[in-house]
Amino acid sequence: MGIPGASLARSVLGVPAAAAEKASRTAGAFAALAAGGRVRRVWSHAGRAHIQANGLSGEGPRHRRYVRALTEALRQLDGVNWAEVNAVTGHVLVAYKEGGVSLDDLVEVVEDVEEARRVGRFDEDAHVRWPDDEMAWAAATSALAADVAGAVGAAAARLLALPPVPSPMRAAVAVADSMPQVRTAVERRLGRLRADALLGVANAVVQSAGHGVAPPVTDAVHRVFQLHEIGARRAAWRRREPLLAAAGRQPQECGARTERPCPLPDGPVEKAANRTALGHLLGGAAVLAGTRDASAAADLLLATVAKAARHGREAFAAVLAHDLAGHGTVVLDPAALRRLDRVSAVVIDSSVLCDGDLRLLSAVATGEDLDDAGVWRAAGAVLADLDPDDLAGPGPWSGGAEAEWRLVRAADAPSGAPADPRGVTLDLMDEHGGLFGRVRVGCSLDPL
Repeated sequence: MGIPGASLARSVLGVPAAAAEKASRTAGAFAALAAGGRVRRVWSHAGRAHIQANGLSGEGPRHRRYVRALTEALRQLDGVNWAEVNAVTGHVLVAYKEGGVSLDDLVEVVEDVEEARRVGRFDEDAHVRWPDDEMAWAAATSALAADVAGAVGAAAARLLALPPVPSPMRAAVAVADSMPQVRTAVERRLGRLRADALLGVANAVVQSAGHGVAPPVTDAVHRVFQLHEIGARRAAWRRREPLLAAAGRQPQECGARTERPCPLPDGPVEKAANRTALGHLLGGAAVLAGTRDASAAADLLLATVAKAARHGREAFAAVLAHDLAGHGTVVLDPAALRRLDRVSAVVIDSSVLCDGDLRLLSAVATGEDLDDAGVWRAAGAVLADLDPDDLAGPGPWSGGAEAEWRLVRAADAPSGAPADPRGVTLDLMDEHGGLFGRVRVGCSLDPL
């Protein structure tokens, strides 16, 4: 499927190509969000295009033939400089001459090859997330517009003394939006972005009809944080894309992604919501049974719905993503930042804590000719002319051609590297192979 309306806007309205294509992509994102259908992800800037392609999650001869057919068909177009597949993201990258070939033509070629090769549909779970997501922008913008309209409508309804909608209707939407079990079921049915936009719009509508000003205003602040994050993410991608999309550096195959050995554990927000969900329902049922008043039970649910925890986490993740993008980090999966509160242990490669300078950790003499201090001085003289990369092999290492002492990796010691917390164990020998001591060598810690 090409980008609808782009060619018409260029030819009839005289709109510049880049602006017309961007407007068409945005309109297509809103249309796909409303319809719930799939839209082919296409991104272009400064003569480079990233086009989502089906069937790139694989490896082997058949996969390589498909990749070759796809790239060769694109390269045959006049105006295309090069084309490569990035199987990890599920896109084909094309460098082309702007004005010489249109984005619609490139998308059409991709579709023709897909149809000829009879490849399957795009597998969202087989590839990493796309950093410049028009759908996420469309979802947040739709919900924000509904929130603003809802707050204005609620204020106007109060001034005009219009009758509010029954509270059970508002409670039903609030429960669907905030309870993890209900929200997960809606997301599974509609997709995460569409469910978030739909629940946001529905919440704004019913709160407005119920004369509630504070709920849509609170949700509007939440949407502003989302757009704050998405805008920074897109800007970071645009800055880094020329380097990341360089020719000759794209992975051509994508193996199957491994499954988690156990389900993802709940975070503190999910645990709190699960603990209170049953209490909310039991409390509402008790009020309904005691008063026979559905509105009273609904008011209890509205008063005890836990939205602050989820919005707090969302705000933290949005600001973190914005700041990461400001430092040049391209976040491929923003949902990963929402899972940081589940982290119970952090594993750090010890090499990142070191500054690259070798340091003696211990020295033990094995004979009577040198004491421990002598072994330390002799090994230190050899290490003065080495760096950590030099200690990758078995040795020997010396301080120079005329040096008296040699260092050799100890054969009976555990394997290691200077950046390893245990260091690397070396034997101190003279030029004739005599053993005089054993030392452990590591890297000094970075002062920061």
